[in-house]
Amino acid sequence: SGEVDDPDDDRPSVQVTNAGEVNEGSDAVFTVSLDGDTDTAVKVDLSTTLGTAEAEDIGAIKVTLANGTTVVEADPLDGSYTIPAGESLIVTVPTIDNETSAEELV
Repeated sequence: SGEVDDPDDDRPSVQVTNAGEVNEGSDAVFTVSLDGDTDTAVKVDLSTTLGTAEAEDIGAIKVTLANGTTVVEADPLDGSYTIPAGESLIVTVPTIDNETSAEELV
C-alpha cells in the first residue's frame, strides 16, 4: 500500500504565503489560496505556532476575502474557514507588544 497518483483527482491544493518574522506589535499577514481553478469551496483549518513568542503575544485571527472587506467567519462546529471557489483569504494575526526586554518573534 502507499500513495497512488489518481489522474482523476483534480482537487486543488491550498497554498499559504509565509509572513516571515514579525516583531511584536506588528501584524503577521498571510494569503491562503488555491493552486488551481476550482468550482467548489474548500475548507481549511487555521492555527498559529508560537515560535519564541508566548500565547499572550498573539491576538485573535482575522480572516477576510482577498478584497479585504468581506469578513469570513469560522465554522461554529469545527472552527474551519471556507475558501470560496475562485477566491483567496487574507489571514491577519495581530501581535501584542507587551514591552519585554528580549526580542520576541512570532
